[in-house]
Amino acid sequence: MASKYWLKLFHETIYDPKIMMRSPGARLRWYECLCLAGDFDRDGELPPIENMIYVFRISKDQLMGELQELQSSGLFILDNGTYFITNWHNRQKAMAGSERTSRFRETERKREYYEPVTEEKRTCNEPVTNCYIDIDKEEIKIKDTEKSNHHFVGEFLRISEIPGISSNYQGNNLIELKDKYGEPRLIKFANWCKKKQILTIEDALKAADTALPNWKETTVPEKQKKAIGKLLSGEVIYE
Repeated sequence: MASKYWLKLFHETIYDPKIMMRSPGARLRWYECLCLAGDFDRDGELPPIENMIYVFRISKDQLMGELQELQSSGLFILDNGTYFITNWHNRQKAMAGSERTSRFRETERKREYYEPVTEEKRTCNEPVTNCYIDIDKEEIKIKDTEKSNHHFVGEFLRISEIPGISSNYQGNNLIELKDKYGEPRLIKFANWCKKKQILTIEDALKAADTALPNWKETTVPEKQKKAIGKLLSGEVIYE
């Protein structure tokens, strides 16, 4: 459910006239739109204009002018009123293991060329091996986090009986609340939404800003701990 926490940005960007010959505002908006598309997580699709106005804190006229400038240079595609970042999939797809290894070795060759080579660097190959292990561990950690967040959103919707969410923004907002207040309080909040007959995730998110900060901490009964099961990692919930 949650998008990735990072995206690829290539060094060649600073030499690309399609980007560097744009106005300062359009160049800034280009980088911001990359981040926004990554968070929106729809294969390069940008959210509606109203959402971008809110996120960027600029006027509609300024945003539309910059988007049109970026579109005219071929960086954006406009399809039925929706903007897409050109060639997003090819630029942002996961790097194959062989390509990652090749890029790492090329980086090491450049480093050895430009930096003095110490005896430790000359004789020890361990840092290279450890680098691959660290990369694999980080990828596993990201996947585990995404899986946990996906499960949490599904459990929240199941308990609250809210039919679903309409965008990744809503899922990400729900996860941010979980990170801020903890899973126990959010599960309690899901039950509260059910009792209040809140039917949409939009209404639930609005209610959360008022309700959650005021709930008091209480100990979780043993039966409730077992019922919540593996979803909860803490020892308290809130009411």
